[in-house]
Amino acid sequence: MKKFIYLLTLVGSLMFVSCHEEPSPAEVTLAINVDSITAASALVTVTPSDTNVLYYFDLLSQDVYEDEYEGNAIEVANDLINWIIESVEEYQDYGYDVEVVDWLSRGVDEYNFSGLSPETNYVVFAFRVDTATNTLAGNVFHAEFTTHPVEFVDLSFELANTDTAIWFVPNVDDTEYFATYVEVDTLQAYGITATEYFEDMISYYGEYIEYFTMSGPIYVYLEDLTVGTNYVFLAQAYTGGVWNSRLFAEYFEAPVESESPKVMSPKTKMLFNRNAHMKLAKRLTIENNKVQKL
Repeated sequence: MKKFIYLLTLVGSLMFVSCHEEPSPAEVTLAINVDSITAASALVTVTPSDTNVLYYFDLLSQDVYEDEYEGNAIEVANDLINWIIESVEEYQDYGYDVEVVDWLSRGVDEYNFSGLSPETNYVVFAFRVDTATNTLAGNVFHAEFTTHPVEFVDLSFELANTDTAIWFVPNVDDTEYFATYVEVDTLQAYGITATEYFEDMISYYGEYIEYFTMSGPIYVYLEDLTVGTNYVFLAQAYTGGVWNSRLFAEYFEAPVESESPKVMSPKTKMLFNRNAHMKLAKRLTIENNKVQKL
């Protein structure tokens, strides 16, 4: 099922109109349930009273609903149907074999809406669509919910040198964060601050930022650093689609020669997720290449 504000790719499976005669609009209800609410997401489940009907559901912020639609749910539904029709026509122009029915749901369906704003009121809309005329059929059902406040964490890191790497050890193990590092000379050469560079990295990864977050300690091999060069390490917590800490910045210098390993407490977790390490190493390589091309 496609969503008005979340359409990315075409669904792989098709839904077909039932050969059974659909009940009249007055006989059908669409029950909306919202749970798993966070500061930036919510799981919406719609249960129709008749599993043969085709319907669509989506959401808008309460402000948009009141300001742009003046609280008229029928106008919202008609607008969404028009958007579906236009989307279908656009995909057909590109050669895809799709119909309006491919955007609709049948039976119990759910969708995890993400990218929502914290502490914001939203309205979920669910309604039947007459696929013969591509028009609204029956009533528009709606339900309201409010996203949670952001739960901020005080994220910080300790730097620890070994004979092969520099480790960045967070004060909390279970917090997801995005991290990067950059040469101080690079910042000065392009006249940007460390904060601006971090924001550029966030913009560079865009909606895929969550795939580049990590948790627990991470490291950078000394061989990947330029001897005697000053760097700044940057990290910020990112939980459930929300930035929920201040930006942490720590300046460090690549050792001139290998130093003796720092003795770590036996309680410190030194065996970390290797996939996360490889992911970080690959990402930092991408970032360094990007910097050189500025």
